[in-house]
Amino acid sequence: MSMHDEAQGPEGYDVDRVEEWIREHVVELTPPLAWHRLEGGHSNLTYLITDTAGRQAVILRPPQGELLPKAHDMGREWSLISALGPTAVPVASAIAYVARQLRTWYRSWTSSATAASYDDPRVHALHERLTAELPEQGPARVVHGDYGLHNTLVGAGSEVVAVVDWEISTLGDPLADLGYALNQWAEPHDDLPVRDEAATALPGFHTREALSERYAEKTGRDLSNLSYYIGFNWWKSACIVHGVYARYCEGKKSTEGIDMESLHERIGRYLTLSQRAFSA
Repeated sequence: MSMHDEAQGPEGYDVDRVEEWIREHVVELTPPLAWHRLEGGHSNLTYLITDTAGRQAVILRPPQGELLPKAHDMGREWSLISALGPTAVPVASAIAYVARQLRTWYRSWTSSATAASYDDPRVHALHERLTAELPEQGPARVVHGDYGLHNTLVGAGSEVVAVVDWEISTLGDPLADLGYALNQWAEPHDDLPVRDEAATALPGFHTREALSERYAEKTGRDLSNLSYYIGFNWWKSACIVHGVYARYCEGKKSTEGIDMESLHERIGRYLTLSQRAFSA
């Protein structure tokens, strides 16, 4: 019998079937396993699993309930980290094009509005502007989709030793990743904080401007349209949180310990930041 840290067992998992599959296919682990829920996200059901020899791994699956097509695509994440494993990109061991993202996340907002009991005219106005001002697509590159310090593991020497959470990665415009990473990079005097208690708001971190200049220096990319990508990513973040909020409202995920008011507030904050990017 597995050692679970939840009275009813890990949410969303048939433990017996999972552990039987591991016995047959994963030589690195020996069940039974101890399951420990990893907190901090609002999407996938993620657990640290420890086998009888103390060896550890991370297992994750999409949220329960009906999802948008291709949302929380574990197969895609597996394919990406498997392909990147032999390269210099630091990813965990494996035991979009902006126009397409506009369509995907706008569909996410409209399909979630009823469940969330929340619509905002700014979403639609910004979608029209983003569509009308879409920059010419440059060469496609691997785009992480949720890249930032929050999705990296940093070693004792302050170097990035792993990039994690590749589930929404695709081929697309790398400036979309840059805009997103800059948006997650809080500064000490931001009047609309990106993330509460963000590490980058502490002394010693570079500014967003310095990071942009370094990116341009290293890649040679033209950043004259950077404000578009920043505005797009704030709009996209609002759509993502809106979808998460809707799932909680529908009861597809437990709201225990979740600050629903804060989630609701973040949606509006991100839309304000998207508007601000275009007026800068």
